[in-house]
Formats: sequence, structure tokens, C-alpha cells
Amino acid sequence: MSKKGVTKYRIQKNGIDICKLVFTKAKDLFGRFDLKIVFYDKKYDIRVHKLFSYKSERLYIDNIENKQISYHYGREDRVKIQLRNIAEHEVPEEIVYNLVPPNDYSIFPIPLFKIEVPSDIKEPESILNSNKQKHEGIVLELGNNNTAEIYMSNPNDNKMNAFKKYEPAFILEALAPIEYFASNGGKVGYEKHRFFYDETGNHIITKDKVASDFNLMISEYDNKFIENKKFNPTITFIENELYEDIILNTSFNPIVSFDEKEERIQGYLNGGKDCFNFKDDNILIKDTVGERIWKTLKGKEKEEFFDRCIESRHKLGERYISFINNNEINKEKLKDKVNLFLYIIVQLNQYYIRKYNNKELGKEIPDEILWMIEDPILRSEEINILLGKYLGIDNFRIFKTKLSYMNKTKKENHIKKNENDVVYLIDDIKNEDIEYCYLEYNSSLNIHISSYSLNGLIKLDKEIPLIDRSNDLYVETEKWKSLSLELKEKGYYCTHLEFRTINLEKEFERLKGIEKAYDIIINELNKITIINK
Repeated sequence: MSKKGVTKYRIQKNGIDICKLVFTKAKDLFGRFDLKIVFYDKKYDIRVHKLFSYKSERLYIDNIENKQISYHYGREDRVKIQLRNIAEHEVPEEIVYNLVPPNDYSIFPIPLFKIEVPSDIKEPESILNSNKQKHEGIVLELGNNNTAEIYMSNPNDNKMNAFKKYEPAFILEALAPIEYFASNGGKVGYEKHRFFYDETGNHIITKDKVASDFNLMISEYDNKFIENKKFNPTITFIENELYEDIILNTSFNPIVSFDEKEERIQGYLNGGKDCFNFKDDNILIKDTVGERIWKTLKGKEKEEFFDRCIESRHKLGERYISFINNNEINKEKLKDKVNLFLYIIVQLNQYYIRKYNNKELGKEIPDEILWMIEDPILRSEEINILLGKYLGIDNFRIFKTKLSYMNKTKKENHIKKNENDVVYLIDDIKNEDIEYCYLEYNSSLNIHISSYSLNGLIKLDKEIPLIDRSNDLYVETEKWKSLSLELKEKGYYCTHLEFRTINLEKEFERLKGIEKAYDIIINELNKITIINK
């Protein structure tokens, strides 16, 4: 530990400063530390990977160059990650929950956060125009790597001895992406293991860079997937409170298969899913990390570790069941809001079609009324965008695929019956291409507003729910590959699942009449709310 119990690190990429880490030994708290992260520029993204979620969520923070993040043990006997303004005495904002304190006494290295840096990063102006001495500290250089996962380990135990005693856990932490220790399963960040092979296909267990005076472990690699897109330097925190329980209950068989097409780790993706229905407290679940470690121990240490594994199994199971129950409650509340929103759109659609058929709309029909008349099935993406605004999500992902009926007839519905007609009615939906869209509400739930239509039109063997559990991108695409095969059996061709991030402000500028259409919908919703009151 450096002078006065403070250690500073500068994380760099090719000599360019990314951020500064400041570790301070906590007063009167044995083995615990406070961590501060200081930024140099405004172009940073902060993300949080919540417990039992399969994807991280971005936090939208203004003026981040004037703020710092503090990860510490609070006075209320609770661990916090807070965002505070450096220059002003304001109440800090808590941004991450469900945490363990940074400490040097844990058995396994503690996963803290991940940093991703684009290769075209430039030196921030705040550094170019300031005194370089302000940015002192031990340099941690990423070089050609673009991703670094930060762990904190126990300095009281020789690393080789700890590795030998707890080898399955250390291997799991080296192979699995850091998000796994919040997710407890799925294939979140599944691509990480692809970057840990040498030229012959042999797996390199670890590439840790150890900051020895603090026992900080930094696992670096070059993620070629993220270089395909433009992004800001990103720091992702994980809700790590159950990281040890997730490690001990992961079914793990560290066999790596390697061929020209795919490299896959067999076993680590199973998480603790088998532990929830396992009732026997007299044995450990076979091939979990905890059971593998327990076999190698002796005497009292073996007995104590057994009890630790049983306790962790109960803890993980109880917390996961609680999460599922809360998620179900949230789903029902969300379902009511979504159903009301869709009901209003359908009612407005029928209302304006009647007015159009009765020639009550005149010759110059406004764009927002034209939008109302068009069949909702044909504008799924736009309805998703409006729903996102209604639910208060400023930026979110939309997934979409296009369905075409293989035996559809040519012409009629695509040709206006009269050249003077602005709107035409659909006689047979099978003659139209349907764009099926759904939105990512948060890291736990997706909303499929078109599920009613698809389930009714195509009568799938397994109906798509209005709201379902969200998955990481790999599992999400695999799920839709399976669905496309079922659609094919029903006579429909399904394109690849695509996704894009929606920025509401830009979308409302792009789509003609949609903002006024939204105002009409909200006006009708408000009427119903007043009546219900």
C-alpha cells in the first residue's frame, strides 16, 4: 500500500489516459477499502449489470467529466456506489445496489467492474490543458487490448497457493465474463472465451496483470466484437453481492473444444440453476465448483467449507426465487399499462376508419390521422417507439424481423382500388409483409406488442407472451432461430432478427406525424384515467 494508505492507478491505452482509480484504506474497518474513479472527459458511458439480469443497463449522466464515482462502505452499514460532483457539496446519487465492499480478505477475487476502450481513443483535452502532475499513479497499460476486467484479491495468500487450493474457482473467473458473476447463467458475454487461445488452439488460463502493491488483478483481452461498432469508453459495474454463491454453485466442467468454426467452454454457463430444487443438505451437488474444491480439502477446513457451500446454495436459491416473484409482480403491472395503451390504439384505429369510410375526414387528411387509420399490424415498430415514450424510456433497443407468407398472391392489396384513395383496407393479411417488433423494457423484461396478432394469425404451437424474460443477445437470437423454423412450418418466411437502439428525440423528428399521433393517444388515455378515478 502506498503512502498514507492510498494507492492510485492510471488506466491507459497506448499511453492515453482513460481514468484514474484511487484506493483508500477504510478507517476502523478491517481489510476494507474505498475506491474512487475519476474521469478526464465527458465522453464516457456508465453501465450497470444488475443481479440476475442478462444484460447491462446504461445510466444517462450529465457532465460526467465534473464527477467521480465512489465505491465504499457507507455509514448506514451498507455498501454503496455513488456518483458525486467534485466541485459542489451536493447529495451524492446512489447508482448501484447489491454489493460487497472492496476488501482484501475474500477467498476468491472480487469482481469489481469492467472497462472497454475503443482503439481510436484520443487524449482528453482536460489532460492536454492541465498540469500532468495531477494525474500521477501506477500506470496500468492496456496496449492493444480494448477490455479490462478489474478484480480485487487477497494479498495475505500467495497467489499460486490460492490457485492450487481453489483452482476450479480461479479457472471459472478467468474463463467467464465478469457479468456472469451477477447474471448466474445465460450466455452473457459468451464471446470472452474466444480471445483466450494461442495460435495452436490451446487455452490460456489467465492473462492477469497484477498490481502487486494492492493485489489488484486485471484480466485484459481484445474483444473483436466491440470494435465493429462506434462506442465511448465504457465502465460497467456489476451487482456482485452474490458472486461467491454463484461461483460455488456453478456446474463446471472445464473442457474446451476447439475447431475452425467455434470454440466453446463446456459447463460454465449452467450457473446455479440446479441448486434451487436440490433439498439434500448432506451432500453437495456433483461437479459444482464448491463440490470440486471441497474434495481437495482436509480436516476441519473441509468441514467448514462444506457448511459454507450448503449455506451459499440456500442463499442463492432464496434470492433468485425472490427475484422471480418480484419480476412476476412487475410483469403484471406492466401488462396492465401496455394493454391499455394498445387498446386505445385499436379503438382510435376503428374510430378513424369509420370516419374515413363515411367521408367525414375531408380531402386533406393530416399525417397523424393517416397514421391512425393504417392497420396496427403493419406499423409495429412505430407503436413500439410510442410505447417506449409512454413508459418513460428515453433510449432502448428494438428487435425486429420481417414475416412473409410464402404462397401469397400478387397484387391486389398493394394496388389502390382508386388512384384518388389515400387509404386502402387490407382484405387478406397474408398478402402483406409483417414486420414483427418487440422492445427491451429493461435488463429483465421484453415487451412483445405484436404477440397478440402473431399468435392469432399464425397459431404457433407455443404462444409468444406479451411480456417475457429478456435474455442476452446470443440467447435472444438463438430463440428466434428456433421460432423461424416453426414459422416456416406454418408457411411463413422469417428474416434474421435485427436490433437497433432507439433515441426518441431523433425518431420523433424522423417519423411524419408521429408526435401528434402520440398526443392523441395520450389524450384518450387521460380521459380513461379521469373516468376510472
